[in-house]
Amino acid sequence: MKVARFICDNKFRIFKSFLIYFTFACVGSSTTLLGSSLLDLQISLDVDFAKVSYLIPVRSAGHIVGSDFTGVIGQKFNRSLVLCVCNLISGIFLGAATNFKQFEYVACFLFIAGIGHGIAEVLGERVPSEERRIGC
Repeated sequence: MKVARFICDNKFRIFKSFLIYFTFACVGSSTTLLGSSLLDLQISLDVDFAKVSYLIPVRSAGHIVGSDFTGVIGQKFNRSLVLCVCNLISGIFLGAATNFKQFEYVACFLFIAGIGHGIAEVLGERVPSEERRIGC
């Protein structure tokens, strides 16, 4: 009975914890996914491997921009909502990037996905610490 009561009392916090777990699972899998799929992207884009390997720093630059941008977004909007939107944007742009045949489009989409990853990573660290401070 205590477990059911705990779940009823803390269902929103449990959902937020699941969302943060899902965020880090997505960021981690997408970080390792790009490195292992470079050969597939090379075949799809029909460019040499040196050019395809530029996609890793492009996505990392997006990650840095997203991490820097988090301070502005975190103060103006609800952090849980921003986390949900960043997960959605990252998933859409990361999935859509593989459907293009021009290197520049793929790089732009991976840059935008990197921005989403950067925001999600920083907010994923901040939301639980603020919950603990409130008295979770």
